Amino acid sequence: MTLRSFLVGLAGNFIAAGIFAHLSGPKAGLISLCIGFLLLIVAYAIGKKPQAPASLPPRQENKQSIEFNPHFNPQFNPQQNVYIGDVSDSRTTAIEQEQLRNEELIIAFMKRVHPGGYYDRDEIASGVDLNKRDTSNALERLRSKGRVHRTTADQAPDGYLWVLDEKEQ
Repeated sequence: MTLRSFLVGLAGNFIAAGIFAHLSGPKAGLISLCIGFLLLIVAYAIGKKPQAPASLPPRQENKQSIEFNPHFNPQFNPQQNVYIGDVSDSRTTAIEQEQLRNEELIIAFMKRVHPGGYYDRDEIASGVDLNKRDTSNALERLRSKGRVHRTTADQAPDGYLWVLDEKEQ
């Protein structure tokens, strides 16, 4: 909000107050009306913009020359590797081998301890010396292969009991 707009608003209020006050008494209304017009004159005087000086220096144009070099040849040689055929990532192969090893450890443990019995995840994890997450992942992979089955149990830490498939026993 600028000073000019504030003064115009204030002047309008005084003019309106002067008109309404004139109805109750002539002196209060006249004073308010005069203050309002005085503020309008001040706002008009403040609102005038100063004139720009007549003698401005001439505008200078920037002349930049753009040169075109037709012999410009940037070198950009990205390296692109294309693999054709069966290329195994050694890291992926190592992870898959470890997962298969964990699965076989679990099957061997379940066959050795009691082949027809039910196991919870923590019992299997401590028996084969794996962490709970790796044990759960291996059990789920074995279940998808049909080598073990699970049943729900409230007492089990993860909510499931695991048993070997009849073919594996």
